[in-house]
Amino acid sequence: MALCLNTFVAYAQTENPRGTYKMTKLTGKGGVEIDAPFDQYKICEEGMTISVFVQSTSEDEAECRFLLNDPIFFNYTGREPQGMDQHGSQIYDSNGKEFTLRWWSQIQNHPYIETNSWAIEKYEREIYSKQAKETRNLLLDASQPDANAPFSGRWNLLGYARDTLNISLVLKMAGKAEVENVSLLYMVVRGGKTLWVQNVPNNRQMEFQTKTQNSHNIGKKTIVLSNRKYDVNWVDDDTFYYKDERGGYCVWRRNTSNTTLYSIMLAAFRKVNNQHRPISTKELQESDPTSGIPASASDSIYDAPNVSLPQFPGGNNAMMECLGRSLHYPTNGNRMRMTGMVLVQFVVEKDGAISNCKVVMDTVKPQGTAASYGLSESKFKELVEVNKKDFETEALRAVFNMPRWQPGVHKEQDKEERVRVKLNVPVTFRLQ
Repeated sequence: MALCLNTFVAYAQTENPRGTYKMTKLTGKGGVEIDAPFDQYKICEEGMTISVFVQSTSEDEAECRFLLNDPIFFNYTGREPQGMDQHGSQIYDSNGKEFTLRWWSQIQNHPYIETNSWAIEKYEREIYSKQAKETRNLLLDASQPDANAPFSGRWNLLGYARDTLNISLVLKMAGKAEVENVSLLYMVVRGGKTLWVQNVPNNRQMEFQTKTQNSHNIGKKTIVLSNRKYDVNWVDDDTFYYKDERGGYCVWRRNTSNTTLYSIMLAAFRKVNNQHRPISTKELQESDPTSGIPASASDSIYDAPNVSLPQFPGGNNAMMECLGRSLHYPTNGNRMRMTGMVLVQFVVEKDGAISNCKVVMDTVKPQGTAASYGLSESKFKELVEVNKKDFETEALRAVFNMPRWQPGVHKEQDKEERVRVKLNVPVTFRLQ
């Protein structure tokens, strides 16, 4: 029996989908392929996938849901399922510009997809509907306020006051737990549009919701949102409040950093994905990162888009050959014909050395059941867990023993600095 190693590294556009993709085709009921019946996207990051659903509320306005709810991150699998059984998701026909996703549906009463059947979705990169493009542009807006438009720019919600007497308390206690915060956290106003962003944490998934509305301001005293007029009072040049539909007062403060709402959202998703837990409103307001990475380099570990990623000497193919020479199929795995993937996370240090190796996912499993090996269920599970540890240990050993990489570089204006960068490498064990 020979070992076949498949491994992929961060942002490998030749096989792994990375970026934002729009669903263009759907095959569901009756096995018939149709044009995508709804506006749906996948934001494919290294180590996580964000689902985006866009719903038009009018010709010029829309609501979006951003969910960290995919059970896997999107790596190329060919026709091999990625998951714990033969109904696991499959990512194939991926070339950086498009990919196909095949997944097993157990959704009840879906208008386009049968229950207990396969659904096939085709995605294309960097294609957007009008409403999705407007939302994207506002999320990425980092421009400074316009002197001729008082409400232009990005705003943070400081809190909610029941009456005007409590506004001073909101200003004093902004960002602290004592303030009664409403769910809306941020908004950006630009070019006749206002984008609202709220965080919706729960125990099952991480979710942001956005709403795009037409807007315009009348001088500095009035803002109109979707034909509803709000009379505005200014505390200072960068802080205002207005009375909302519930009779209370929303208090907003201008944020003049170059932070984008998209970077805040992405950083929150990444934090939750790494820790497998919801994130609170208070945490999100206190962190408010500028780009998804720390402002100071020092010994921080980077994983953001404005960092030039480390490179293995000779590229990805050379890395695969290196791991293929080093990796050995664990002897104890032969009996149960164990196969699967071990995802190893590691840090490339400033000098290119490998450190902080750890297993973040393991899908290794046996071929067969307890009965087929003449074992009790308890003994079978015990042996499986012992063998899985052998595979994890071997994957960690092979990754840790890689030669030094070309380190990552953080670029800011005219400065470049070597930084520590976190990467993931999926190592797949197969028997042939």
